[in-house]
Amino acid sequence: MYRLGKCTGIRHDLRIGNYKDLLPQALNDINSLDFIFFNTLYEQHNNLWLFNECMKYAHNDTVFVFEGIKASRKMRELWEEICACPEVTVTLDLYSLGIVLFNKKLHKRDYIVYF
Repeated sequence: MYRLGKCTGIRHDLRIGNYKDLLPQALNDINSLDFIFFNTLYEQHNNLWLFNECMKYAHNDTVFVFEGIKASRKMRELWEEICACPEVTVTLDLYSLGIVLFNKKLHKRDYIVYF
């Protein structure tokens, strides 16, 4: 693990290795996620695993953004699974992007935005 940015007060954490091995410990070290951008076009078979791992550290103000939710049948199925997840309160389908909110103060809703 490499830590950078001591002089700016911003902590950067670079870990080298297989993300499936490193991610659980990195998430545990962070302990809370505010924003995650999922580049879901690559390694589509791991997207659900990534979502489930990151969701463990989501809180009321966490936002997840998924790229390419309509890019393939597999991605559309993943998006439907995310929308059905009980921990997810609001989803916004922007066709090429999906936004996921976890705020328990909000009612469960799935929005599709046409523009």
